[in-house]
Formats: sequence, structure tokens, C-alpha cells
Amino acid sequence: MNLTICLVTRGRSQFLEECLQSLEACLQAGLAKVLIFDNGSPDETSIKLAKWSEKNDVECIRYEENDSRLGRIWREVEERKLSWVVFPGDDDIFLVDSLKRFQHELEANTSLSAIAFNVETIDTDGKKLNKVRRPEFRDNLAQALSVAKSFHEPQFLWPSLFFRADVIEPPIPTSRFYFDWWIGQNLILSGNISWVDECAIQYRIHPLQESHLSNSRRKYFEATQWMVKFIDSNQFQAWVRKLDIAEINTFWNYLLLHQPIYSSSYYSGQILQKLSSVLLELRSESELFPQIIGSFAAAQGVWLKSGELKNLTLNDSTSEMIFPSNISVRAVSGSCKALLLATQKFCQDSSAVRTFWVGCKHSSTSNSDFLFDCHQFASYEIDQIADLVILKLSERAELTGEFAFLTTGAEQSFILWLRRVKKRVPGWALFPLKNFVGKVRNKL
Repeated sequence: MNLTICLVTRGRSQFLEECLQSLEACLQAGLAKVLIFDNGSPDETSIKLAKWSEKNDVECIRYEENDSRLGRIWREVEERKLSWVVFPGDDDIFLVDSLKRFQHELEANTSLSAIAFNVETIDTDGKKLNKVRRPEFRDNLAQALSVAKSFHEPQFLWPSLFFRADVIEPPIPTSRFYFDWWIGQNLILSGNISWVDECAIQYRIHPLQESHLSNSRRKYFEATQWMVKFIDSNQFQAWVRKLDIAEINTFWNYLLLHQPIYSSSYYSGQILQKLSSVLLELRSESELFPQIIGSFAAAQGVWLKSGELKNLTLNDSTSEMIFPSNISVRAVSGSCKALLLATQKFCQDSSAVRTFWVGCKHSSTSNSDFLFDCHQFASYEIDQIADLVILKLSERAELTGEFAFLTTGAEQSFILWLRRVKKRVPGWALFPLKNFVGKVRNKL
């Protein structure tokens, strides 16, 4: 298989010369071709690139304007029907010895679709930082787990990822920050990937790196928009249809523990919502609904007693067996009958879901997650007591910081009023209010 090293540059002249020298060594070794994309570099740099390309018999494609989207570059890759490609940065140094290892891996397994290498870090001056970065991807994991991991974070180091261009299916995203992540996800879906615990690139760490010039909010927002489209893609949905129930559970359970988009509390929920919808749309197995929606609700801080999942589906069944609770609640020894009956509205298998222990004044121990005043149960039905259990456990989770507070419009207005009052009232006058709030909080 022919390898093409694709260099996309906007002309960072202080590093470009070293990069080109390393590529020249690759050409002299006869183990790869080079294709230059001059992505709107300054005229002076553009002339240097053209001269270098002519000297080394390398094709150089010039774009007058810089464009951060790689779509037009990928069209050139497709038109030339390139087989294997790798995209080092124009501030990196390509290690020619990695080409020999690449050839060796490919000869040993001709069905490979990608070969992932490590990178060795260097500073602005090219000095080794004695730190090797390894891709998150490991070739000894089950594919369902690898795909799940690819939603949490990119699995490959882009400059040292050798891959087959012809296994990448269109449409190609125009994303600036998600393109390489998307390529990695597609490769994992296609399978047959090898990881080599050797370095292919000397990766330069410096202030002008693109990753240093944009904040995480910008990157995560863009990744979220395109990841939703990836979930809707034919290749991802075809992969989902091939999974068995155990593989779907492996995929889903990993995502709940290590949520998408680096476990961002804001963006991960959008991806999980989309994934849960697509999984249930593509798979009709009855046991998947409570497994997926029940666990998703729990991960979002929504605890449900038996039967309540029916409020989230068009299924008109009333069976609590079909709609089990997504938490386990058990009464400690000696608890009153009303509380014991209420806890039967929850899962009793502590190994299946999260378990809470509750008690009341009759309990033989106070070692529980919440201790109820059972006098208030006198006017409650058993279902209402179960609702009260969820309410108190949820309030406790908010107070301990496990759940973020959700405020009503009235509560937000009160908070804003307090802020206005605080600015106008002397500090000594606020002391009684602070003291009162502190006493109330300690009693909760």
C-alpha cells in the first residue's frame, strides 16, 4: 500500500523548515509520498513551499485564502484516490523510522484500516520534553467499548494516525475542531486498527498551537453539533443494528460512567439524549427501554419508583414489571409498616442499581441515608410515601452537591431580590438574616 504524507500548512515559517527537512528524509527513504496543501500562507512562505516541492518532485496545491475547514482538502484526497494517508502538523517533525514500522505492520495484516502511533513532545526550540503521549485507543478492547470511548474523547493522536482514506464515508464535516475526532470514530466503526507503542512524530508544544488559541466551550459546542450528525449517520446506525443486547449494554453503560464530550455536564446530556433516542428507535427489544431510559434518567438525577417509566413512552401497559424502578430503596431493620410497604415500590436488588437505606423513629438503627418522621405518613397513601422518599433523597443529593440545584422562577426572583437588598443594606443589618438562614440550613 502507498502512503501519502499530507502536509497542510498556513506557513508558520519558524517551524516549517524543520518539518520540511523531516519530510525530505522520508522521501529519500523511498517509503512515502508527500502532498503539500498551501492553505493561504503568506507570499514569501508560499514561494518557499513551491520551490521545495519542485526540488523534491512533490505536488503542492495552493489556496489563496486560509480555510480552517478540511473539506476541500479531503476532496483532493478523494479525487487522487489516495490509499493510506497521515496528516502531520507543520510545526511537527516526522520520524522517518516510523515508516519502516508502518510497512511492517501492514505486511503482517493487510486488512488493517488504521495504524496508530505515539508522539514525542518537544518545546518551541525543538528540545525533547521527555514525555511521550499515547493515544487513548487500545486494540485489545471490544469494539462496543472502543466506540463508546470515542464519544468521551478522541481516541487517536491526529498527527501520528496512519489510516486508509478509502474507508471514510461521506459526508465529510466542515468542522474545525471535530474533523479528526470524526475520522477516528469512523475508523473505529470500520474496525481492524493496530496501535504501535512507538513514536511517529516529534510533537511541538508552543503558544501558537491552534488548540491553545480556542477555549473549551468553543470546541465542545462544535463537537456536540457534529456528533449529533455522526449519530444520525448511516455508518453509525448500521453498526448499532448489528449489535447484540450485551454489546448495547456495554456501549451504553460505559457512556453513563464516562460521558460524552469529556463528561461535560452541559454538553454530554445532549449527546446521551440523542443516543438513547436512536438506540431505542433502531432496536425494538422490550428490555432495552427500561435499561436505557431508566439508567439515563438516574444519570440525569431523576430517580423513579416502579411504574413511572410509563410516563416516558407511548407503551400503554400498566405493568410495573415492564417499568421497573431505576434505584433501590430499602428500609433498615425495625422500620414502620408504611415505610416498608413504600420501599417495595423500588427495586430491591442492590447489585443492579444504586441503593439507598431509609429509616424512621421505629428503626433499630439510625444508620441510613434518610430518617423519616413517620407521623406524617398517617394521611399518605403508599404511593405518596414512595414519592416523598424520592423527594427527600433528591433534596439531600442537592444539599450534598451531588445534584445541581434547579430553581423555580419564583426562587430565582427571590435570589435576585436578595442580591439587590444586599447591595443597599449595611452589613450589620444583614447579620440577623444570615443567622436565621444558617439555623434553618443546619436543621435540614
